[in-house]
Amino acid sequence: MDDARQGGCAAADPYIQRGRCQVSVELLAEKAYAAMKHDILSCALAPGEVINEKALAARIGTSKTPIRHAINKLAADGFVEVFPRQGTMVKHISIKDIKNVYLVRELTEPGTSALAASRATAEDIALLEDLDERLLDSGTESIDLEQHAAFHVAVAEITRVPQLITIIASLHDQLRWFLAAQAADHGPKPPKRNHRRLLDAIRTGDADEARSITAETIDLSRTWMLNSMLDR
Repeated sequence: MDDARQGGCAAADPYIQRGRCQVSVELLAEKAYAAMKHDILSCALAPGEVINEKALAARIGTSKTPIRHAINKLAADGFVEVFPRQGTMVKHISIKDIKNVYLVRELTEPGTSALAASRATAEDIALLEDLDERLLDSGTESIDLEQHAAFHVAVAEITRVPQLITIIASLHDQLRWFLAAQAADHGPKPPKRNHRRLLDAIRTGDADEARSITAETIDLSRTWMLNSMLDR
């Protein structure tokens, strides 16, 4: 079945249509994006791996058009590189990439934690406590990357500032990717950490303490990450 008739759409490019067919293809593009991003973050698609659009379309159950839209979004996110008339590959991770992510973390997350401390409700605190317990109960000595990211995104969500939430979620997607790629290459895994000090600062509304703890944690994490890569 070609792209023109995938999902019952008869136009040569379903995106030029209006109504049900356009929505259908947009939903397929989101499905493709989510599936490909999951594969990249878990290193099922490893850094440097060439993306086979035809095989992905068959596995996801869509045409190549939504795959191409998903690839464009992943390229904007910094996960893939598109080479015209050559193909697409998962981006290699560089030391510069890691330094840049930690620089943006340093510029945004301490302030995010401080704002969260000033706005947190009892329900917000309960959610953070639940997420922290899940991290501690993950059953391994190394950190659960998905749960770790969820905790930091939850802190950002307390601010009720959509732009901050988007930035923090993107940063922790990048960190999950870095750490998963390192683990897949038989590198060290980060030790399990709890967020009790940060939780206590947010619970008591101590914005300055929340800011300081977050800055300290980011610095320790950056040092561990860079040392673990440079030592290999």
